[in-house]
Amino acid sequence: MNKSFYFISLLLIIVGCLITGVSVYYYQNQKIIEAQSSIYDLEDEIEDLRSQLSAVEVNEEEELNEAQETLITFCDLASSEKYEEAAELLAPEVFNAIAFNKYKSHNFQILEYYCDSIGTCLETEVISYEQVTEGHYIFTVKFINSDGSEFVRGLCCGATGEEMPPGTEFEYHVKKIADEYKITTPPLWIP
Repeated sequence: MNKSFYFISLLLIIVGCLITGVSVYYYQNQKIIEAQSSIYDLEDEIEDLRSQLSAVEVNEEEELNEAQETLITFCDLASSEKYEEAAELLAPEVFNAIAFNKYKSHNFQILEYYCDSIGTCLETEVISYEQVTEGHYIFTVKFINSDGSEFVRGLCCGATGEEMPPGTEFEYHVKKIADEYKITTPPLWIP
């Protein structure tokens, strides 16, 4: 009886160990499965974030293209003497800066008079840009004369070349105003 008691006790211990081992194994596998599930969830979240970032980058590129297109379209329209359409692309404050003819009552008439008087409403080529804030860009441009040559702003008003060096690059600000890009810099002024 002693032997059978020991044998049964040993057998119960072995069975207990096996049950404990299986339980530990099952528990560890559950933790691994949960960890893998968490990893898959994290991978999905990372992919979602990548998609959102990509969408933001595409949106920023679209915004830049829209702002640049506004500037180029304005210059093309003004150089083609389509002043009424061109005037729609200028911010309202621009007309205050260029309205030196008090007899003109419409913005496009102000722009027409300005372009005809100053002669700097030319086609343009964008050289570079800088995003100042969301919806606000500064474009560096050069102008193209009607003969295809590059426009050069020369000396003015008795200034020397050191005081006022000839310029071929000019900055234009383009801002989003009420969901539309508008040019906030007046056309180039030559006194």
